[in-house]
Amino acid sequence: MLVKSLEKLSCDVLVIGGGGAGLRSAIAAKLGNTDVILTSKTQIGPCSNTNISKAVIAATGWGPVDDDENVHIEDTIRGGRFLNDQAMVAKVAERTHSEITFLKDCGVNFDMHEGMLQVLKILASIGLKIVDGFSDTDRMFTA
Repeated sequence: MLVKSLEKLSCDVLVIGGGGAGLRSAIAAKLGNTDVILTSKTQIGPCSNTNISKAVIAATGWGPVDDDENVHIEDTIRGGRFLNDQAMVAKVAERTHSEITFLKDCGVNFDMHEGMLQVLKILASIGLKIVDGFSDTDRMFTA
């Protein structure tokens, strides 16, 4: 809905930001049977940092078996110079595989190699980490 004039709106959940995290939050809230409004200072999707970064996502569980959740947690904590909330890092790492699967189910395309997600190594990381999401129009979210 495009609001053209000043009007009062109400909702159960207000999501501010039309990038990947904002869209995922709005989807989760809507799946929870809530009334959701998503607002963004720019066009939703193509003008977000998610799109600018080419939808590169640090993830685990797609590369070699030794690139597991614990390696991802260690890399993230080191990359954050040990300032991260380590419990939150662990929670995020636990969900990366299921979130990538969710995005695939939503129609997000990822670079593939021999039928598997293409996984690239991030400099200074222990494990292989990056999966790259894209669409035919070079936008992560087009549906």
